[in-house]
Amino acid sequence: MEEKLVQRLEAAVLRLEALSGQGGVDSGGADAASDPSIVAFEDMMGQYLSKVSTLAGKIGGQVLDVTKIVEQAFSAQKDLLIKVKQTQKPDMAGLAEFLKPLNEVIARANAMTEGRRSDFFNHLKAATDSLTALAWIVFTGKDCGMSMPIAHVEESWHMAEFYNNKILVEYKTKDPNHVEWAKALKELYLPGLRDYVKSHYPLGPVWSATGKKVTSAPSKAPTPGRPAPPPPPSGSLFSSESSKASSSGPKQGMSAVFQEISSGKPVTAGLRKVTDDMKTKNRADRTGVVAVIEKEGRTASPSFSKAGPPKLELQMGRKWVVENQIGKKNLVIEDCDAKQSVYIYGCKDSVLQIQGKVNNITIDKCTKMGVVFNGVVAACEVVNCNGVEVQCQGSAPTISVDNTGGCQLYLSKDSLETSITTAKSSEINVLVPGAQPDGDWVCSRASVLPSIICHNNSFMFIRTDNLKLLQSPTLEANWLLLLPMNLNHGWEVSYRRVKPFYSLVSCGEWHVVCLKDKKVVLVVYAVQEFSGVGSQSFIGVNYGQVADNLPPPATTAKLLQSTSIQKVRLYGSDPAIIKALANTGIGIVIGTGNGDIPALASDPNAAAQWVNSNVLPFYPASKIILITVGNEVMISNDPNMISQLLPAMQNLQNALNSASLGGKIKVSTVHAMSVLAQSAPPSSGLFIPGLQDTMRRLLQFLKDNGSPFAINPYPFFAYQSDPRPETLAFCLFQPNSGRVDSGTGIKYMNMFDAQVDAVHSALNAMGFKEVEIVVAETGWPYRGDPNEVGPSVENAKAYNGNLINHLRSLVGTPLMPTKSVDTYIFALYDENQKPGPASERAFGLFKPDLSATYDVGLSKSSQVRHNQCYHF
Repeated sequence: MEEKLVQRLEAAVLRLEALSGQGGVDSGGADAASDPSIVAFEDMMGQYLSKVSTLAGKIGGQVLDVTKIVEQAFSAQKDLLIKVKQTQKPDMAGLAEFLKPLNEVIARANAMTEGRRSDFFNHLKAATDSLTALAWIVFTGKDCGMSMPIAHVEESWHMAEFYNNKILVEYKTKDPNHVEWAKALKELYLPGLRDYVKSHYPLGPVWSATGKKVTSAPSKAPTPGRPAPPPPPSGSLFSSESSKASSSGPKQGMSAVFQEISSGKPVTAGLRKVTDDMKTKNRADRTGVVAVIEKEGRTASPSFSKAGPPKLELQMGRKWVVENQIGKKNLVIEDCDAKQSVYIYGCKDSVLQIQGKVNNITIDKCTKMGVVFNGVVAACEVVNCNGVEVQCQGSAPTISVDNTGGCQLYLSKDSLETSITTAKSSEINVLVPGAQPDGDWVCSRASVLPSIICHNNSFMFIRTDNLKLLQSPTLEANWLLLLPMNLNHGWEVSYRRVKPFYSLVSCGEWHVVCLKDKKVVLVVYAVQEFSGVGSQSFIGVNYGQVADNLPPPATTAKLLQSTSIQKVRLYGSDPAIIKALANTGIGIVIGTGNGDIPALASDPNAAAQWVNSNVLPFYPASKIILITVGNEVMISNDPNMISQLLPAMQNLQNALNSASLGGKIKVSTVHAMSVLAQSAPPSSGLFIPGLQDTMRRLLQFLKDNGSPFAINPYPFFAYQSDPRPETLAFCLFQPNSGRVDSGTGIKYMNMFDAQVDAVHSALNAMGFKEVEIVVAETGWPYRGDPNEVGPSVENAKAYNGNLINHLRSLVGTPLMPTKSVDTYIFALYDENQKPGPASERAFGLFKPDLSATYDVGLSKSSQVRHNQCYHF
């Protein structure tokens, strides 16, 4: 410490001498350098940054290189803090010039993450993305569009933590230096930088009233190589142009500086930040990211469109890529092995032979394509295709066909045990060799179903996941065996005598299986959901009202009654809506605002009055089932509100008890996924340590009153943080290689289950695993700004449609099987007055004219096409 003090004094002396030689210009520099806030910043660097640097020195290589850039960025921030004390608050153009030194350092860090991924990509991304936190210094006030400085630092780290957690998992048993480096990097920001900002600049930088002015550089058009500044929380930050100005006109001032950010060029790829508007429907600080250990593999993505020259090449020795081949009938892959994969994309009128056994094959967006292969170790996937023919000459454990029209599958005798799964597909034929060695191929399904219907043979219903050849117990004629989808949990079976087949009513994606000699020998096809199935109580919808074009509540009530939606969540307690839903049988969730919490917490009479005004006039005609107190309060960074949350809930519960409604209407609050400090893998889910005492008391309240724990998981934001095709498939419930939880060995097939199970694990770690989980919000936007990753009609329809089918299947999650979590989809309508990127105004399932934005099978009159599965 004494040595550092001497160095600072020497630096001050040199600065004074330099100023003296300049005739005393900038005489405040020495004072600024010795200001307590600057000294504290240096101490923070010495305490936290030096630890990161020391560990990086032990690792070396790119980790050391990127750590040196982090050091340079913090040094640049220190210089800017000194400059703030010497400078008047600049205008927008001057602020761009002010930030230039920091921008240049961040651009160098960003460059390290581009190009081919190295073995230390997660280190590079964690370090580079974390530098976004240094943008707190551009906070100019509450109306600037970004979070308060403390919140900004926390939010920025949440994005970097996605990659930081991957380091912790990857090197947990390999190299402790990497683990300690990742932990030290987090400590640099939380608590390091966060506590520094909280102590010295909680409301942003304090500019000098008498200092010199910052002059902007001469205006010129931005060039491709121009370094980008730290990304602002929204495109409008620092924009001096009128909102009515043409977006195609030349940018000026700070808007010109940020032009490249909105253009989506690679130079800013590493500076992506999940801001308030991007992460939340109603509150900030939401990450929604739950990562699990990834297994190698690639799945197709319907939202990505490629165009380019034809390719047939082996990439990095592991993946054969066949792209954009048109009219080529003699494509051949000869030298391949079982560790390699084959990805076929955008081919038309072509034939490919794969002369060898490979790990997996994916055929994506191909038309009239033929593929012949010797065999696969894992699976052959056909996705988003039309008119394809696939022939397996050897063995294939699994063949999946998704979103495909017209597919011929030719199976050899060695592949008759193949499990074939199809979804959202039509005209699928499976052909097997005939009885004679040289005979014709025959359709495997011929005349099977009529015999089952006419003779009423024994058969069973089974769902598609984890389908295996099963030994069946002896069944008497005319009995059904109902078997849960997740077969890993044992034979939890039930028997039921049935009437003729056509009178059965299916619930979820059940499939008819023919039993022969006490074995499951063939799944015939999916049973269609009959119109008499009715509604599923676990499917709900969020009804937001930040719009000026919504239909009347009575009209909305009729719309809801025409769907299978059975629950509606309101963000307030609009009496018109509550009254309109009377006598519909639809469950209603009403809520109090965050601003109501202090009064509800401090005055039991205020809670009683709230119940008297918002519940008693409507109940029981209006089926109010839950009251949510506030929204995402636990991550609000407001200690007073956090401490008042539970008393407010208790007072409302007491008011309900006094009105004899305590056992009928529950009280809870809604949480963001960021209340989890750890979520990768799902079995390691853990709440933020600083919140655990408060959370424990809150959970005890929920347990005592039978109330649910409400959470807002958004796989959409998880994909934005990791925009790879395989991540998109994982988020959209589409065919993918799955991700394995190293703690339990469970393979997760979708992000939704991973996120919900991470919450379950966090509850279990606190001793409250019996508390019910409710998904208060989840959804996917169908439209977004050009620089937003993921929004599209195709993706939104896939996510919401597959989510609904997943819930209807009643499979639950791996840690909570056989029961679907109550889920409220965001949202019923678009909210055209919401701020933020275009995606914030494009989550609606229905338009104001009551027509569906896209069909996800919610209408009672719609015919839902279920998955089909064949097992030989």
